[in-house]
Amino acid sequence: MKHFLFCLLLFNSAQSLSAGLQWHEGVIVLHDNQVLAGKLNVEQVHDVVLFRHRDSLNVTVLPAFKVKAVNYYDVASNINRRFISLDQQSAARTTYLYEVVVTGTVRVLRRLNTYHSVPPNDDEYMYYSMKNDELVELKKFGGTMFTHLDDLSGHRLSVYVRAKRFDPYQLADAIRIIQYFNSLEIPAGVLSRK
Repeated sequence: MKHFLFCLLLFNSAQSLSAGLQWHEGVIVLHDNQVLAGKLNVEQVHDVVLFRHRDSLNVTVLPAFKVKAVNYYDVASNINRRFISLDQQSAARTTYLYEVVVTGTVRVLRRLNTYHSVPPNDDEYMYYSMKNDELVELKKFGGTMFTHLDDLSGHRLSVYVRAKRFDPYQLADAIRIIQYFNSLEIPAGVLSRK
């Protein structure tokens, strides 16, 4: 109900706010696999995507639970951005939008903190690693997730970390470690182990 009221409020004010928003040409894939192409704005704090067809000024508000993925090129940052929606089970089922930072066997996702500056800095995001649909805060990566990946790599990961003097509990190092792990050729049978 809270999401519905928020979406209704956002929809009513979207027309007046749309002139001040930064719009990107992009593609949205909905959960029913319908593809929408046009102008979009990802409001990650509110877990909604604002969408306009190329030839229209009407704005459609798409809450995260309706969205499967969002792709667009961010001209200002010179980067392709991809967002995915993930269900989180707690007292109530909630769907959040996460930006994909690293792709591969282990993905790195990030989510904007509720309170942030405009534009946000990297330290205003929560970073997560994801393997086999298991989401782990990246600040906890150095624990069981690192040990598990090191075992899967035949301990090549720990050799790499020692050689580079990386700390798996540091955000930048954890991302580099995951990128290295994703570059390793590991048999599919080994990767499927939990």
